Amino acid sequence: MIAVVFGLLAATSLEAVRFGPYQNVVVERIGDQPMISAYGDAHVVRLHVSKAQLADCAALVGRGGTVECAFPHSGSLDFRPLATGGYEFRFSDTLKANVVEFVVDDSGLERALDALRTPI
Repeated sequence: MIAVVFGLLAATSLEAVRFGPYQNVVVERIGDQPMISAYGDAHVVRLHVSKAQLADCAALVGRGGTVECAFPHSGSLDFRPLATGGYEFRFSDTLKANVVEFVVDDSGLERALDALRTPI
């Protein structure tokens, strides 16, 4: 029974794109809905988003300023450039109980933007 359920879950995730310092963020499609999963040392944050919300968030992050992409009933992705160079990503769930954050350089930002812009 567990193998059947696992197989069905694997089949519904048709495409996944990863980014982050350890490829710890996954942008994937579950059924017909995109989802962002961020895996940290102690927490996992899953953000259920619409295709339009994902596209809007990618466009905002691509502009390079401080951004908060809020996803109702799910959580948020916060992005900000750092004065020292590099960029901080912060993923938090709705209750702000689980947070995953990390810093990337310019190439990490490009990989993140590619992942967020990939049609899922």
